[in-house]
Amino acid sequence: MIHFGLFSQRPRNIETLIFLVNLVRRRRTMAKTVSPGVQALRKVVEDVYADARKAKAEGLDVTCETGPHYLLLDDSCLQEDGRFKMNPPLRDKSDREALLEGLADGTIDMIATDHAPHSAEEKAVEPVWKAPSGIIGLETALALAVTNLVKPGHLTMVQLMEKMSLNPAKLYRFDKGSVAEGADADLVIFDENERWTVTEDDVASKSHNTPFIGAELYGRVKYTICGGRIVYEDKKTQA
Repeated sequence: MIHFGLFSQRPRNIETLIFLVNLVRRRRTMAKTVSPGVQALRKVVEDVYADARKAKAEGLDVTCETGPHYLLLDDSCLQEDGRFKMNPPLRDKSDREALLEGLADGTIDMIATDHAPHSAEEKAVEPVWKAPSGIIGLETALALAVTNLVKPGHLTMVQLMEKMSLNPAKLYRFDKGSVAEGADADLVIFDENERWTVTEDDVASKSHNTPFIGAELYGRVKYTICGGRIVYEDKKTQA
């Protein structure tokens, strides 16, 4: 019932269909106008990335993005718990492996937090598939990526920084994502080797709807600097 309820809300072929429709529209407008490119946002089905790879090879302006949870979890992780309800839903292992392949070969340009807060009461709705979709991601995105993408060798640290910072800035034409003289001092300073366990106390968001409470991760943020001003400092000492 969990699988049926979650997956029936967004069948896997819908993700592919939406992407292909946008590709067709892009092909029709390329010769006529400088229109925005096609963005594959939060796609989880492997067919989408196969089509995106081909489209990029043809020279189409296609960008792809996914979230850490789709790279790390699949439908074998599902529990009857609203914290696992997201849109699109978690797919099978082959889809997750396809995401990792797309990440490594450059098909996937960006990793986003997909931060979607909901109250505990909203997520506790029964049956579980009637709960709102989404999980929070701001507090765990970096550490999840360091632990599960950089440490195993799927990405280098530089590649991770590009996908989480530089590439999004380029796509949206923000003068951000780089450390250079005269650039905005918007920085995150973290210890990539510090190991920590995600607890409720580590969640600064008002909502705590994440399946990663209790996860042991590498990469702890020590300072967040915005506009040259320290807006966050880690007060915890390493265990």
